[in-house]
Amino acid sequence: MNRLGTLIIVCLLMGFAYAPAHAEEETTRAFAPRLTELSFDARGAYDLVAPEMKFSSELSNVRLQGLFFRLGGEILPGLSYTYIHRLNKVVSSGFLESIDHLHLDWRATRWFGISGGKEVVALGGIEYDYAPIDIYYTSAFYSVVPCYQWGASLRFYPSESDQIQVQVAQSMLRYWAGENKANINLMWHGQHGPWRALWSVSGLQSVDKDWVGYLCIGNRVDILPWLRLDLDAMMRTGLGKETFTGKDWTFVGELSARPAEQVRVFVRSLYDFNLSGNDADLFLADGRKAGLAGFGVEYSPIRNHADLVRFFVAGAYGWGQNVQDGETVKEKDFRFQAGLRFKMDILGTYRYAQEKRRNAVLTE
Repeated sequence: MNRLGTLIIVCLLMGFAYAPAHAEEETTRAFAPRLTELSFDARGAYDLVAPEMKFSSELSNVRLQGLFFRLGGEILPGLSYTYIHRLNKVVSSGFLESIDHLHLDWRATRWFGISGGKEVVALGGIEYDYAPIDIYYTSAFYSVVPCYQWGASLRFYPSESDQIQVQVAQSMLRYWAGENKANINLMWHGQHGPWRALWSVSGLQSVDKDWVGYLCIGNRVDILPWLRLDLDAMMRTGLGKETFTGKDWTFVGELSARPAEQVRVFVRSLYDFNLSGNDADLFLADGRKAGLAGFGVEYSPIRNHADLVRFFVAGAYGWGQNVQDGETVKEKDFRFQAGLRFKMDILGTYRYAQEKRRNAVLTE
């Protein structure tokens, strides 16, 4: 095990060992560990692909786009766990790499908490914050960034509306730079009236002794109870004197509306570009310029339980260019998908059956 992994594990053991040791004896005796989530989430669709605006029968197909196993529970008051496994990636990525979440969370006091394990790297941004099963077309950066890594976080709650997260995790660049590399992230979660903020500043260890810096400003504004606007701006840059350029960005915007309780419609636009003139960014190659404009409609037939069944259609037109081996490659692609997302709530079904059984006994 590398030094970074050893340090993270030691910090976690010290922190989580403190929690049960200082819990009140009466609370511990009275409380039984409880399961809070046990479910499968799945999404499948017919995915139409038209490179250069020409339909491709080879690339177009019915696809399982996501299959997630979710398990969560509470061990002690304030000490909980989360396990999310992306089952459709087990074969392609391996069993351990296909685990998205596997971590403990301890809310020690009203103003302080700690978490650790495999968790989301705290990069901020609304697009990045979406669950993968709930997003259809993404920025070029989002589609390649390995956002789930082993790490630990300290969380501070200066008010009921704000959270400050300090995180140390494996570097997302470790696949190129080596395993013994770290991410250091500082993120602010804020919710003030109709405005939600996910802002962050991060440093990622890269190849040799290089570092890459990230600045992300993510905003969500509820313009009206039924109308929402998301806006993200992310800058990536090398932190060396010769690589700090400010010419490597991703911008994302989405306007969504609910004209009816069970219907959501949205339009989405995004643009990635890297004009830095250097190779500090290992995710978005120098010379890359890629844009996308898309739309979508979602319909949830079960009232008050929108997450159980959802039908959707979504389409997007993408364009861009990239410098590869000295040649300019141009792309003009159209994609369209129509499908179904549904949740198999095993725990909810069990509790419903138990409740019906109790009611039947009482009425006998």
